[in-house]
Amino acid sequence: MRVLTLATSLLTLSLVQAHAQTLSPLPEPGLWRSEATTLVNGQDVIAAMREAQKQMLSSLPEEYRLAMEEMMGGTDDLAVEMQCITAEDATSLIDPASLMAEMREEMPNCNMQISQDGASRLRFTGHCEPGADDGFVGDVQGELLMVSSREMRSSFTGKGRLNIDTDDIPPGMEGLESGPLDIRQTEVSVWVSSDCGELAEM
Repeated sequence: MRVLTLATSLLTLSLVQAHAQTLSPLPEPGLWRSEATTLVNGQDVIAAMREAQKQMLSSLPEEYRLAMEEMMGGTDDLAVEMQCITAEDATSLIDPASLMAEMREEMPNCNMQISQDGASRLRFTGHCEPGADDGFVGDVQGELLMVSSREMRSSFTGKGRLNIDTDDIPPGMEGLESGPLDIRQTEVSVWVSSDCGELAEM
């Protein structure tokens, strides 16, 4: 599961209102494509990573550069993730109690409050404290919207700082660990096919 995103992850952890009703409609099982845009202090994280990768590859001899490009994949795919959503996964995605149980384990240092805005939207606010693991520390808010059975959207904003080792900072984003952060992320996920292909075996 990627950074489904930082917004989706933060939305689904430590839900204090587990009695919230399930969202609708139910996502259609199959292959889904998710594309995220992340701005940190106004800087496009994916664009910065693309540029850093491009500069690194350009310094290599051609034979090594071609091999590295093939191994790493295209830089245009950094913001995109393909996922196979089963019928069980789909049910969990709209069930606050299931999301709470999963994400409490993954991100135990964030306390969240959620409210349901209609049948298809969850809104959240919360605060993340420093913990034993790396992560974001500060105030967060956002929402998850089930647009249709074949489209989901999420948004997230966070103001705080990173509790992270400098070696884990993405290329092109150096310095993020030393100052205040304004994070804004959006993600759109759309159904592609009922056949997950090779992803169904993973």
